[in-house]
Amino acid sequence: MGIIGYGSLYPFRFWANPNPAGALRALLSTWSNWTNPADVIANILLYLPLGFFISRALHRWRGPVCVAFTAALGFTFSVTMESLQFYVIGRDSAMSDVYSDVIGITLGGLAGYLSRRFGRTNLLNSGDPFPKLLLVSWWLSRLYPYVPVIDLHKYWDALKPLVYSRAISPLDFCRHLVTWLVAAELIESLLGRFWGRFALVLLLPSLLVARIFIAEIALSPDEILGGVAGIVLWLAWSSRTTNRTIVVTGLSLGNIVVQGLAPFYLLPDPRPFGWIPFRSFLRGSVEFAIPSFLEKAFTYGSLVWLLTRSGLSWSWATALGAGVVFVIRIAQVYLLGWSAEITDVVMLLIMAVIMRLMPETEEDHSLARGSPSKHVQV
Repeated sequence: MGIIGYGSLYPFRFWANPNPAGALRALLSTWSNWTNPADVIANILLYLPLGFFISRALHRWRGPVCVAFTAALGFTFSVTMESLQFYVIGRDSAMSDVYSDVIGITLGGLAGYLSRRFGRTNLLNSGDPFPKLLLVSWWLSRLYPYVPVIDLHKYWDALKPLVYSRAISPLDFCRHLVTWLVAAELIESLLGRFWGRFALVLLLPSLLVARIFIAEIALSPDEILGGVAGIVLWLAWSSRTTNRTIVVTGLSLGNIVVQGLAPFYLLPDPRPFGWIPFRSFLRGSVEFAIPSFLEKAFTYGSLVWLLTRSGLSWSWATALGAGVVFVIRIAQVYLLGWSAEITDVVMLLIMAVIMRLMPETEEDHSLARGSPSKHVQV
């Protein structure tokens, strides 16, 4: 709620709105107006995880009551934020945002209830939930704007770069390769060696085919070659080394450093550093902000997760990850093409806190609720 409130009230410049209708009536007057589809999707995605976590927190409540309460809470919170935007310079309140918010938080609440209801018999709900959150963030970042299209011309446009583009970007190729290695580590931690590799081999073609059918997406040689190279490398190498996780962690850390400093063009004079979190997201377009936010959540969340898997404590993993990202962002004040700001450090800290708050297994949920576990001896 804090993040949603921050984004809703930014830039926090309040004024005495002269509109005589007042905040609530001005909001209700927009009941029949709808914003563009990108804003609708953004609001649904913003409130969906909130509904999921609220529903999971209300584990003692019955399903219908839990989902209804979550939806009511989301409606109240959304109306409050939209009404407050009436007094923020440059912000407009709209009932279409309330509709989208309620849809998102209700879907999240329903997903949270179903994950509790069928959790003990559902393979995907066993094990550590944080890798699942990271994988979902990654998949969502690759499939935005989530609108399938039935159009042969669109399919050809999505495949055209593979036919006519001969240029391969080493940086993009390495980024995709490392991303698939990290994804392989996450998947195998959930499903085990055999099923994890089976799922990994199926995931690449499934993701590529899905991207062909999604509007405004075109495939690139880098993502295909990087994905294939990452999977082949994982299958051929991971079973032969005992320090696999440490190697993947080092590659992930190096990838973050290189991607954050490329293309290595120095400015004659440094630019100011931005200390306002999420400023570039809030000022930029929704089409850029959503996939970028999800990709950063995956990148920085997986970095902390990998560091802990490599043997560091959560505190040291968080401090090391935040320190590296902060140094990169400070260096970006001297580099062309970057908006040097504190946002990435804040995102890493948020993902680290989420990881800390998430119980690792279903047994940890039982222990957190105070119920006995069959693996605990007294």
